[in-house]
Amino acid sequence: MKKTFICASAIALLMSGSAFAQVANSAVATQTGNTNTSTVTQTLGTMNAAVVAQEGDLNSSTVLQTGGAVNVAGVRQSGVSNVANAAQNGGATNLVDIRQAGLANDAATLQEGGEGNLIDIDQDGDNNATNVTQIVGAANYTDVDQDGLMNAAVTVQDGGVRNQIEIDQTGDANEAWVTQVGGERNQARVDQDGEVNISYVDQLGGLRNAVGIDQMGENNLVEAYQEEGFRNSADIDQEGDLNYAGTDQIGGEYNTIEVSQVGSENAAAVLQEGGARNSAIINQAGTANFGAAFQAGLDNSSSINQIGDLNEAETSQTGDANTAVIDQGGSSHIATVDQVGNSNGADVTQTGTGNVAGTLQVGDLNTIVVNQSGTGNYSGTYQEGTSNNAVITQSGAGNGALTYQIGTGNNASVTQSGVLGTSTTMQMGGANISTVTQGGMMNNATVIQNGTGNVSTINQ
Repeated sequence: MKKTFICASAIALLMSGSAFAQVANSAVATQTGNTNTSTVTQTLGTMNAAVVAQEGDLNSSTVLQTGGAVNVAGVRQSGVSNVANAAQNGGATNLVDIRQAGLANDAATLQEGGEGNLIDIDQDGDNNATNVTQIVGAANYTDVDQDGLMNAAVTVQDGGVRNQIEIDQTGDANEAWVTQVGGERNQARVDQDGEVNISYVDQLGGLRNAVGIDQMGENNLVEAYQEEGFRNSADIDQEGDLNYAGTDQIGGEYNTIEVSQVGSENAAAVLQEGGARNSAIINQAGTANFGAAFQAGLDNSSSINQIGDLNEAETSQTGDANTAVIDQGGSSHIATVDQVGNSNGADVTQTGTGNVAGTLQVGDLNTIVVNQSGTGNYSGTYQEGTSNNAVITQSGAGNGALTYQIGTGNNASVTQSGVLGTSTTMQMGGANISTVTQGGMMNNATVIQNGTGNVSTINQ
């Protein structure tokens, strides 16, 4: 819905006198000049409409409509230091449109206890601030567009169905706060372009809630929180340096989180807790980035992809039938995978120089696959349970592999090709099989098996 819709509709309603002859109040205020002030108050009416247009300096406008249905309020300001405040309380199908162009504009709107409310705010200038609140309604819509410097937008939608919030900011030091509580098919999108942007998004309770945040600049911060939903999705894209993305999903099923970061020294943390069949994807391209995924539940999946140097990835999963995949391309990477539960699987792939991979699995039917190609790689693997399988392949120089398994039916295979590689394998249980193959110079392999039916083969 466009920015000109509400004011045009209000003017059309005001100009049709037959429609308002006996059922509603109407107010029109037009001011051109300096130090203008407009105040419109309408109480206990049906189909009230107010349109205020101000052009000049130091303009101030306040519109209050209480206790009616189909209320329309539109404020249009152009100048310096304009302030617009519109509040609609009690009713259905309320509409608010505020357009400001100038310096140090301030817009605050409140709609309470209605259905089909819509708030549309467009600000163009410096030091703009927007506060939007919609409470107890269905199909609420909030759109805030800011273009300038030091803009800030805060929106709250409470207790509604099909709520939607869209915030577009272009400039420096922008902030956007979005909160949606208790609804179905709520959607929040924040698009920021500039430097030092901050976004907070909270969605509590609902079905198919979606959060999409796009940031382009430096020193951006994103935090998204979703609770007790079904098929919730969070998509965060950041481009620049020193960015942080934190996303939490608590409870629910079939929830998805995807974080993409391009730059250096970025950090991404993903938490999914108390749900089933959730997925977390972290994509990072740059240098010295950090990605962490924490999942607790059933049949969850985690994937961390890093391209660059000096990146670090960490995955922790607690539950049954969870899978974790870490792919790193570059040099001097660190990967850590922790899994506690049954039928868990971990896959770590590193390509580069000086990579470090460490995995821990406690449970049944766990599988660990680590593939490192480069120089100075180190891999440590610990499994405790039944039918665990560990496959480690390192190619390069100075590689080290340590594998320790406790349980029944464990299988460990370590292949190192290079110089100064070291492999140590300890298996305690029954029917364990260990195979170590090292090619190169000054390799060292130590295998200790304690149990029944163990088979060990070492080729150096």
